[in-house]
Amino acid sequence: VRSCECQSVATGIAGVIGNKGGVCATLDYDGTIITFITAHLAAHQGHEFLLRRNEDVRSILRGVRTRENLDIYDHSDFTFFFGDLNYRVDLDNMAGAVGPRMSHTEMWSKTHAMVEAGEIDELVLRDQLLNEREKKHVFAYFMENRINFRPTFKMIRGEESVYTEQRVPSFCDRILFTSLPSRRDCIEPLYYQSAPSVLTSDHKPVSGVWSIKNRKPLWAHQAEPQDHEPHTVLLFKSLSCQGIPDRKVQERRLYFKFLSPRLFTKTSRQHKSEALTAVKSMVTSRHEWLETMFRPIRCGRHIRDRQHLEAEHLIIALYEKGKVGDKQRGLPQREQLIGTCVLSLREAAQTGQAAFEMEMLKYGLPTCTLAGKLVVVFDSGETSANAASASTAATSTTTTAAAA
Repeated sequence: VRSCECQSVATGIAGVIGNKGGVCATLDYDGTIITFITAHLAAHQGHEFLLRRNEDVRSILRGVRTRENLDIYDHSDFTFFFGDLNYRVDLDNMAGAVGPRMSHTEMWSKTHAMVEAGEIDELVLRDQLLNEREKKHVFAYFMENRINFRPTFKMIRGEESVYTEQRVPSFCDRILFTSLPSRRDCIEPLYYQSAPSVLTSDHKPVSGVWSIKNRKPLWAHQAEPQDHEPHTVLLFKSLSCQGIPDRKVQERRLYFKFLSPRLFTKTSRQHKSEALTAVKSMVTSRHEWLETMFRPIRCGRHIRDRQHLEAEHLIIALYEKGKVGDKQRGLPQREQLIGTCVLSLREAAQTGQAAFEMEMLKYGLPTCTLAGKLVVVFDSGETSANAASASTAATSTTTTAAAA
């Protein structure tokens, strides 16, 4: 482990009391960046508390962001989010449920009967967290191993499997995870289970085991590149956004930043913000960007060929610039992040180009949809037939980005 950075966020009363919140630790394990976020979210059963839990997650992800104001999991190969997340089983949310809500006694009795009957899969379908994730109200693109254990809350202390009638039996204790697109084939879940034999709490702790391949980039074992070695160039032919929150078009000043921890400089310290080099597009009030609005993105000389490039990724961040008149009035021209997405470069490296469409996220929630086309040019003479037409653009396009 080369380094470890920690952050914390309080989400309790007035956002300062530490009885609820999260702690984040990001570490570099021999070139693989892993982030762990543990959290204690708002409690209780009602719908208003469900919304508060979702807001707690957003507050934690907002609070543990990088210096570039990007989501922490955009910079980590693997991210785990776990703890007493407090999401509840809610039988009133079952498909086709109509009429008045159940009383607490009725819901506890029905839920407890399902637990004792071993109907775990049916209970999981009524789980708030599962349903909120499927709707992308929280934890968009996070995953969880299959739950095959009994609800972990609320137990009678000192008993292995006896639930108190104060709370509806629920899967409060959870472990979620996500990874960069280029690392999804490098993580394998092996174990996910609760520990009923722990008797000291009204929760049963949950543990999990994952196998992670520490896939070092090829250039990590190579000598420093020489100045005469060629560049690999990335060219965006087009980008377009759909679903950006409505505002008058003439008031918008939108632009992209393209960031990467390892494409531009030879470093594996992904979580270090100073290692994130940004290349900007032109500022525009439109929701479409054409080829002439992008500068060629030149990779460092350590990205020598397709094999070096296909394991990498590019962070695409969409920003809105401050109002035109702010600078004249002596006000700071603050930039506002609209959303980010992470583009795996594997397809583009293998075929010379890639068309893509993906959701941009902010605080773990979708904000808009980004579509575009990327072309790769290998200056070493390896340029593919698909990318050959772009080589002229790589040398002739000289548009510079507007100052932020």
